[in-house]
Amino acid sequence: MGSTARLRMVRFRASRGSCPLRGSTVMSLDGQERATGSHVHTRHSALWIQSTMEIPEIPLLLAPESDAARSVIGFKWAGGNVGHRNKLGGKPDWLQGRSVQIPTCCGGKDMTFYGQLDSLGDQIALADVGMIFVFVCFDCFTTKSILQSG
Repeated sequence: MGSTARLRMVRFRASRGSCPLRGSTVMSLDGQERATGSHVHTRHSALWIQSTMEIPEIPLLLAPESDAARSVIGFKWAGGNVGHRNKLGGKPDWLQGRSVQIPTCCGGKDMTFYGQLDSLGDQIALADVGMIFVFVCFDCFTTKSILQSG
């Protein structure tokens, strides 16, 4: 599965031969650890190194603002949490087991789980009360999604 988040700010002085280009070894952090294959940003003489990261879980609550939107939310027979499993970050709440392969990008690196979108209601159900799982690569900003049925 995906690796745990690492987002570090490291102040450095460029030495001869260092090259802060995307995907290259950019520097030695403590004389032992090396940052390789990372997304590199320079900002105010600091180096941001971003690899596959885990976004903290942020539940999303539906707030329909019209009668039409309110009319499509809710299930007559589905379980209590169905329709309320929307979130950003955290870990995917897989519907079909944990053996799902995380999408990869940029040379086979696992993409970051960005969020999941639940079925809305009986009128707008995804693949039998399923969900869409969205992943993003923070190196090239490619996105991929997986649809699972409930």
